[in-house]
Amino acid sequence: MKNTKLAAFILAGVMALSLVACNSMESDAKKVAKRAYEIEQIYSKKWDTSNFTRSDDNKIREYMNFTNKMYEKHGKDREGREKFNSLVDKELKKLQKE
Repeated sequence: MKNTKLAAFILAGVMALSLVACNSMESDAKKVAKRAYEIEQIYSKKWDTSNFTRSDDNKIREYMNFTNKMYEKHGKDREGREKFNSLVDKELKKLQKE
């Protein structure tokens, strides 16, 4: 009886952690997509890259650093990378339609 309760408790904990991890991945994917959309807007407004300002360069650099951190966090294996890419693409498409 005690083992069953313990197993149920452990299973509930694992499920809670996986739910938090999924929410974290979705949240991070939304952040990456939003930043990617902002970078697209910078490029669409300035066809000639010689017109980029220092703030544009900083935004692009910050985006690249943030994206790399998110891929390190969520892309430890092929499945994680594919899922994260899929979530980012989905969110980016939503933003582009707006």
